[in-house]
Amino acid sequence: MGLFFCAWNSQGERMPHLVIPLSGLNASGGVRVVTHLANTLVQQGWQVSLIVPDYQASPAFALDDRVLRRVLRVPGRGRLRWLVYHARLAWLACQGADVCLATYYLTPLPIYLSWWRHGRRARLVYFVQGYELESHVALNVRKRGMEKYLTSMLIRLSYGLPFLKVANSQWTRNKLGQANVQVIPIGLDEARFASAEPIQKPNNLLIIGGVGRRGPTKGFEVLVETLSAFIGRPGVEVRILSDLDLTLPEGIRHIKPASDGEVAEFYRACTVFVFTSVMEGFGLPPLEAMACGAAVVTTDCGGVRDYATPLNALIVPVNDVAALRAGVERLLEDEALRARLVAAGYQVAEQFTATATSQRFMALLNELVNTH
Repeated sequence: MGLFFCAWNSQGERMPHLVIPLSGLNASGGVRVVTHLANTLVQQGWQVSLIVPDYQASPAFALDDRVLRRVLRVPGRGRLRWLVYHARLAWLACQGADVCLATYYLTPLPIYLSWWRHGRRARLVYFVQGYELESHVALNVRKRGMEKYLTSMLIRLSYGLPFLKVANSQWTRNKLGQANVQVIPIGLDEARFASAEPIQKPNNLLIIGGVGRRGPTKGFEVLVETLSAFIGRPGVEVRILSDLDLTLPEGIRHIKPASDGEVAEFYRACTVFVFTSVMEGFGLPPLEAMACGAAVVTTDCGGVRDYATPLNALIVPVNDVAALRAGVERLLEDEALRARLVAAGYQVAEQFTATATSQRFMALLNELVNTH
């Protein structure tokens, strides 16, 4: 990997440089947020570099051509490859950076070590997008023994490093339990989900939908169990949106989207949207569904509290299939309630936009650079 070079704009002014080391360019919601932020910043005169490993270097979301993607070639395979990559970040992450942004618990320590190596000149920011002590330790049954202990220690260390911390929700901020943590909530991509007027949906077909996601906090099995109760009901269709290869009960239609547009169309078709996560730092799918005119039933899974209230959603305990089914049943039968939740959902969705998120981040980063 070569050196970072300074860049100047057309007025001869040096462009501030943001470096974002990532553990990989996967199709997660967190990477989508980072991609949108990078695209917005380069449009506003920043130089942005993403550092990624060669084993996960293909962008899952559209990336502006001006965003520099620096791919680290990593030898080995499996866990060794993963360890080598993060060790190399400790050498390179802060090279040429005005600001270095951590977005996941694996990167703050390498960034901090690189910061010391490169003269402690960069400003360090940690955008905490979820409370990993729960999502990656307490709720992750796949981690046991020493692996669970070491993961917990690394996460605690990452939270304790002297970064300026930004949380993606008030719930995440409260979980961190630290003073001076700013909150910048994530928001909807208006180009995908904005709706100028209420969507007219047919009353002769009621569609219940959910998003199928794997992982210890995503509640996939609960989603399938909840939706299975409505298979075969006259006038009702059950759908699950997922780009994964899923084995679903007969009668649940699997929608595998080929584009962002098809994701939005899925939400727009839903009469009722069901969200079954156990824990989320923010939880964007219910908000996306609200923006697309679906009535929402969601578990009380953390970050959704920043926008989901009894005025715009039915909120039930996590892992409670009976409560989820009762909520869906209530919305199927009560058209007036559905209409009230949909109207309130539109209003709250308008308050959370990706543009607003990026603007608040830009204001923060510009202040850091100008006062450094």
